[in-house]
Amino acid sequence: MHLLSFLLALVCCLSCSHGRSELDMLRVAFSNVEKDTIDGEVSLESGEIPHWLNGTFIRHSCGVFGETESDLNSPLVNYVDHLFDCLEMGTSFKFEDGKVSFYNRYYDTNHVDIFNAYNQNRNESKVFWKTILAELDVEQNTNLRENITAGPKEAMIDHVTWWRIGDRVAAYSEGAKGFLMDIHNVEYNGRTDNKDTIMGYPMGTMFVSNPAHPHIDPDDTVWSACLTYVPVGPSGVYSSRYTIYTIVDETRSVVGEITLGEVDLSVCAGDGESYLDLDHRQGYMHSFAMTENYIILPTSAYLYDPCVVSENYRPELPFFKASFKWYDEHDSILYVVRRSDGQLVASIPTTAFFVIHQLNAYEQDGSIYVDTLLYANADLYTYNMHLEQIFEDIPYETYVERFTIDMEDWTLVSRTQLRNPAPAALEMSNINHEYYNGKPYEWASMAENIFEKRFLIILDARSMEVIAHVTAPDLALAGLHNNFFPAHVGHG
Repeated sequence: MHLLSFLLALVCCLSCSHGRSELDMLRVAFSNVEKDTIDGEVSLESGEIPHWLNGTFIRHSCGVFGETESDLNSPLVNYVDHLFDCLEMGTSFKFEDGKVSFYNRYYDTNHVDIFNAYNQNRNESKVFWKTILAELDVEQNTNLRENITAGPKEAMIDHVTWWRIGDRVAAYSEGAKGFLMDIHNVEYNGRTDNKDTIMGYPMGTMFVSNPAHPHIDPDDTVWSACLTYVPVGPSGVYSSRYTIYTIVDETRSVVGEITLGEVDLSVCAGDGESYLDLDHRQGYMHSFAMTENYIILPTSAYLYDPCVVSENYRPELPFFKASFKWYDEHDSILYVVRRSDGQLVASIPTTAFFVIHQLNAYEQDGSIYVDTLLYANADLYTYNMHLEQIFEDIPYETYVERFTIDMEDWTLVSRTQLRNPAPAALEMSNINHEYYNGKPYEWASMAENIFEKRFLIILDARSMEVIAHVTAPDLALAGLHNNFFPAHVGHG
């Protein structure tokens, strides 16, 4: 039977099902994995594993959250207070000739070495690493700086998404380079080796943020974008741009650019004030949309502050808290770029939004339809994903929203809700990308916030009937994105 007629689902997400102590269940999801499990034997609870299903279902997981069972108001920074900032590991189920094995493996990094040097005592190690949104122990981070940056090991492995680049698989976050992985054994195999020299930009160019999710053409061309600052003129003056690029044969090539204007870092006061010209500041993007002929960048009103690279850099703050700020009064903009020549064909302002994930986008009957999971602001990052709010089951509101763009005059015709009732707490959307990415489609999946600690089910995607249910031999904590890769790719 064809692989794509099936859906793999590792259910381990942001909250928990109702039943016995909800808080106890949540504390399990945000606890700690004490040891590696390599090639672990799973328990087949029901059904039968298809013999034709060969490959690995791998997920970016958390290994350490710290002392989350104690008082979250403790003066010790002994636990990670945001979902995005745990000490990472890889969790996978490997399928081979009707058998399944389980991996729950820490990467061989400086962060893990330091944690083990403290005998995994979270009260002693504290949150010593640089974080995205969680509080860190700045003094401990400073004291351990040499250990954190010492070669030849990586300090950490990016752990947000998975990119397939040809027959290789890399772990990415929102940086411009990835970490090549042997996903079938959950091992790191070196950085991505881009043959280009910073995409032809001059030295001193800064790539600030890169959407975590790429698009991949049938010919394996990878499409992505980044927030770029290109040095121009006097020292401290940069051209603020969005760059759209492809990766072919390990070479990144610029396809198109959207220039917002120049930023002059000499005006940064050094007193914590943000860069005042909002129109020249780029909007955050975790993902973007692509149709057969166009790229659509849904830039949010969560704006990057260029002053953080000079006078306003504050090492005591997590990266996002230092670098991005939400502006209710600032429009979000949909940029539409033609794929064939990189030309900007439309800049469409609309009421401020925050988009994390796309469902899909496509062209039909003179219109472009862009379907997103949308929020009224950036609170999902800056508030809801902190453990205190998760433990208190503070709800968040997701809108499954469609933007309809008229391709004749390039105006926004409508913003409509695709799900009734709206909103609801949904995330981690997915479609059958191999067949429907950039094309008309009927079905998408989105996860509600449930947590089950260590099982995997295989479903028939046509009937949604359970084919097999297995239980892992160890705990799998909350984490982020997962993917299934066939056996012939992802060996490093």
